[in-house]
Amino acid sequence: MRLSLIVAAYAAAFPLVSLLAPKGTVPLLILATVIGAAAAWREGRRPIWPPRSLLATIPVFLAWSLASAAWSLDPGRTLITTAKLGALLLTGISFFAVAAALDDVERARVLKWLVFGILAALAVVAIEFAFGYQIFRIIVGETRAEHMHSGHLLPTRYNRGVTFLAVVIWPALVFLRRGPGLRVFLLFVAVAVSLVLSESFAAVVALAGGGTMWIVSRRAPAVARALMILIPILALVGSPIAARSMYEAGLHQSDWVFRNAQHRVEIWNFASEIIAGRPFLGWGLDAARVIGELEPKSETTQRPLMPLHTHNAALQVLLELGAVGGAITLVFVVLIAWQINYAPLTVRPDLQATFMALFIVAMVSFGIWQSHWLATILGVATLARLSLPASDAAAQQRQTTGSG
Repeated sequence: MRLSLIVAAYAAAFPLVSLLAPKGTVPLLILATVIGAAAAWREGRRPIWPPRSLLATIPVFLAWSLASAAWSLDPGRTLITTAKLGALLLTGISFFAVAAALDDVERARVLKWLVFGILAALAVVAIEFAFGYQIFRIIVGETRAEHMHSGHLLPTRYNRGVTFLAVVIWPALVFLRRGPGLRVFLLFVAVAVSLVLSESFAAVVALAGGGTMWIVSRRAPAVARALMILIPILALVGSPIAARSMYEAGLHQSDWVFRNAQHRVEIWNFASEIIAGRPFLGWGLDAARVIGELEPKSETTQRPLMPLHTHNAALQVLLELGAVGGAITLVFVVLIAWQINYAPLTVRPDLQATFMALFIVAMVSFGIWQSHWLATILGVATLARLSLPASDAAAQQRQTTGSG
């Protein structure tokens, strides 16, 4: 099987897997990487790796994560999580590099199949909504379905999948923009409707934030470039301060703040208090899960104060790896933003929108080390990379392979 077909199959399957079986994004990524690497080797293609400066931050981060086992709340868990994290990052970056060897025609084909995959996921959402969520009932069982669906337009199990749609829509729109503009509008509206049905705050904010960044990038490119650098810095430095301020303002009990947001305020404030105990070194990688297993609860609301992670990437990094780990992570994120800021003007707004949507989800939702979330980030990054024109080296490799 050719590399282009493998990556296209991954792009088509990614949205559906994210919706119906989110944890399946990890084996999907591993399978695509292994088969794709074999195909690339057989076709004589050379992987195109990310910049060395970006790659260099990863071993530094992993080394600090390993070192944190020396003062971790659970050294064994820290070592295991670091190993899993390293393996997943190696897999995702390898897939990114292999996929980057595709030429412009092949990239367009991959993005076309991504659009088909998104449409298939949207069709499942529509069918489920119209016919009483029969697929959902088969997956989780009738008894659990009644409990999990209670009070929601769309079962919360689908929140991960529709959140994925809020971030991966931008590479798909790059492809659709080559044709009639109505297609772009219709897909955006369809995704927006699915997010409203899901009642996922993270998904709605991610789509709105990505859309805002896209508009700013089109209208004021210099402002967008500055925001790409400033927002991650402000998020890391300001998250503990903002968490305490929101709690002191009483947002965790405010009637005009919906329940999930109230709970987030309590979690974030508690995390900021834990961070203050070890601000420079942190409590060890994956310490948030250890604290969560102790089941601390709010004295006023009795809600869990640490449900296995902080629901905020900046707070989780600071809690577990301290200011040192936060600085390393910040360098990595800023380097990515810097690369995006100098992408071709034709696709830069979409890449900046993708970055901002992913960043927003990371700041309000999943645990940053959750394998399915990391696999999603790596997969979206790969597909976003394919919205760029192929490099001269990749195009030349493809022409040489074809003539041979």
